[in-house]
Amino acid sequence: LNVLKYYLNAALKIVSGFADKIQIIDAFCGRGEALNGKDGSAKIIIDLLFEKSREITGKQFVAYFNDINKEHTVNIIKLASKIEETSVKVYINNKDGEEFLSGINEKASKEEYKFLFYDPYNYAPIKKQLIGDFLDKNFSEALVFIPFTQIYRFV
Repeated sequence: LNVLKYYLNAALKIVSGFADKIQIIDAFCGRGEALNGKDGSAKIIIDLLFEKSREITGKQFVAYFNDINKEHTVNIIKLASKIEETSVKVYINNKDGEEFLSGINEKASKEEYKFLFYDPYNYAPIKKQLIGDFLDKNFSEALVFIPFTQIYRFV
């Protein structure tokens, strides 16, 4: 998760120089923070977007969080409550990973920057074609974490 934090922080600084709409997509957000209090991907994304929305004006920031478990996304809503008065929009979904990413790909655009964080905890199957389509159809980047035991599916 440190990789996500440092990479996304740098990407937001760079991309905000030329993109008016910046979308961050967390396909498997979980609770947003671990039960031991450590920040999860959603909390890292929310904190960064809150900070950047105050530093960088005139840009629209959008975050999409997805987890099939509704109990997890209830916690995300609580975490996101601090950014209600900023230029950040937050959308919550409770779909399986493939359905969620297919929906994102249907709204593909080369006009808006999209950053996909894909870290399927407990390994959730997803077709590599969906990630390929995301990269092909969008003005985008993806940070993909794949369990070593499943990497053969993507090689």
